[in-house]
Amino acid sequence: MLKRVLIGLGVLMLIAAFLATRDWDAPELGRKVLAKAGEATGARLTASGFRFNLLRGVVLENVEASSAREGREMTASLDRLVLEHRLGPLLSGTVAINQVVLERPKIEIVEWDAPGGGSSSPPEISESPASEGMQTDAGADGGGVALDVKEVRLEDGVFVLRRRDAEGLTRVEGLDLRIRDFSYQPGPDFLASLTAEGDLGIDKVMLNHFELREIASVFRLARARFEMPELSLTTDYGDFASDAEFDFNPTPYAYRFSARGPSIDVNRCVGASSGFGPASIELDISGEGPDPKAVVADGVASLSAGNFPDASVFRQIDQALGKDVVVGSPYKATQASFRLENGVVSLAPLQLEAERLLMAVQGTASLDGPIDFDLSLATDREGIQIDGVGANILDVLSDDNGWVPIPIHISGTTENPRVRPDGGALVAQAGSGLKREASDAAKRAIRGLIPKRQH
Repeated sequence: MLKRVLIGLGVLMLIAAFLATRDWDAPELGRKVLAKAGEATGARLTASGFRFNLLRGVVLENVEASSAREGREMTASLDRLVLEHRLGPLLSGTVAINQVVLERPKIEIVEWDAPGGGSSSPPEISESPASEGMQTDAGADGGGVALDVKEVRLEDGVFVLRRRDAEGLTRVEGLDLRIRDFSYQPGPDFLASLTAEGDLGIDKVMLNHFELREIASVFRLARARFEMPELSLTTDYGDFASDAEFDFNPTPYAYRFSARGPSIDVNRCVGASSGFGPASIELDISGEGPDPKAVVADGVASLSAGNFPDASVFRQIDQALGKDVVVGSPYKATQASFRLENGVVSLAPLQLEAERLLMAVQGTASLDGPIDFDLSLATDREGIQIDGVGANILDVLSDDNGWVPIPIHISGTTENPRVRPDGGALVAQAGSGLKREASDAAKRAIRGLIPKRQH
């Protein structure tokens, strides 16, 4: 008799083990889970498949989600949503999740102006400090079941931010997130209800046509503010370290960066392979939404000593002067400040000094391509030949050391600049009897020749 009982128990254990390790299709249970999740997050959730495994957890396939609030709409899809639970706590009434894994999510946020042209305000949420794991109740009809989530992972995600019926697109590719501390307090705005900390990695971010790569940082999310205090990234021009913050409370969202680039390739900026020394740059950036024209940035660049590169703009200056003056000339270290606003970079007066060459430049460069710079150059009179300007005019303008100041206008684009000496200004100066008495006077003339611009 005992033998039969033991055999029966063994068979039951084998059956239980088989049932526990088997994946079960459970569409009805899946719909109920998604409905409860939708109630908690304020999003509409659907999935094409739902599998349950007693030992391992739950897998949802082809999940789609959408939500909307005043001025903002979010849609998302992912290949699989995996919830890996622990069986022991489940038997005592706690839904204990080791990991929530979102595989290859695609998230798009579209923004538009709130009614009345203002920004929508975030809902009031009581302060809720982050805790280790996620602790909440399932609701009055859920029997007070506790929910404990230890880690959330997002793998190989795509994230798009754009404005409805407007220019500007931010696209994030290869997004990996690992959230270690996670809490959720139900409220009308899902994002504002989350508190989280963790780390992230991003393969590429496209800001319209400008590309950022190899992005990594720790992050904090609280009250719809996403902070990255240790952000590092790579661009075509060099590496940057930054701290950043995105605020998703207003519509459109707002952001700010404080970035530092210790070794920036200025040669690439002017289409040259070598010549300029490395530059260090500091930037303070702020803006709203994905429109690049909404970006405002103030920066300071410190340029190390080097040689003027064989770039198109410098070759054209030499051609306009009739002799080799700029290309290859060594220059001293210098510093420049600039401002980006409404899609246009404005360069404050920048002075470059070489042994027999002084140059000052200021002007603007549009992110759309056009450039507009006024340059004043002073160098040896000997050998200078400018179309439309007689030798006697250059002789009159030369100082006692043989230097002559020459105003030049640069237009076109960075890739295809157009250089034109201002012959009219030279003739006018000669006609006024202007005479340079010394090299110091030539330096002062360089500053004076640049017209005052309105920014």
